Amino acid sequence: MGEWAVVAQYGAGENHRTRVVREVTGTLEQARDALWKTALSYREPVREKRRRVYRLGTGDAYLLRVSGLMSETDTLLTLAELVHDSAGGAAPEGPPAAQ
Repeated sequence: MGEWAVVAQYGAGENHRTRVVREVTGTLEQARDALWKTALSYREPVREKRRRVYRLGTGDAYLLRVSGLMSETDTLLTLAELVHDSAGGAAPEGPPAAQ
């Protein structure tokens, strides 16, 4: 069991934003399922006419393109695994191994 965050990145230049939109405790597959459901339900502040979801890599990231009445927005949704929490004690000596 791990702790995961679904991270949304959107905007450009100085208006670039990054925020955690969902937290998940569970397996990698459960986290990927939560990421997929977020890609289908994440709402932008536009009147949605069309939603396109593109998978990046192995399914740990999606590009969400939402077309509204007068604009189109792009949001990158990625999955992040918690690998260190300062409340848990000393920091690990090296980077964690990828799965």
